[in-house]
Amino acid sequence: FDDGLQVRSFIHAPTFVNCLIALACSEQAWTSDQPAINVGAPRATTILDLAETVIKEAGSRSQIRFKPFEEVYPGKRDVRHRFPATEHMESLLGPVNWPTVPHIVRDVLNSLRARSAMDGTASPAINYAAQKSA
Repeated sequence: FDDGLQVRSFIHAPTFVNCLIALACSEQAWTSDQPAINVGAPRATTILDLAETVIKEAGSRSQIRFKPFEEVYPGKRDVRHRFPATEHMESLLGPVNWPTVPHIVRDVLNSLRARSAMDGTASPAINYAAQKSA
């Protein structure tokens, strides 16, 4: 919602799980004097960039529409910039090779398409994309 310029950090679930497992196995991560560990990708992406990437990777002709945040969530305010401080995580794990947003989007689309092919029905996301590009 809003102008799409809100900044977020998107992660790839398999990479996230690998980080959690590595941290769970790290004795240093469990010491009581350690601060909280943020697990996330140190790459900022706007919601608009994400939407444009999804449209491109899905081969969709969908149009991006902006809807005021206040219209959807009256009386609430949006967090314009949500981005994890990952220095502590990286000090314990070393650099993490986080996939790019286009890679993540392709992975999700491929997973949805594979699931659709297995059960013979398109997922709601695939159905919606197909309707928009028709």
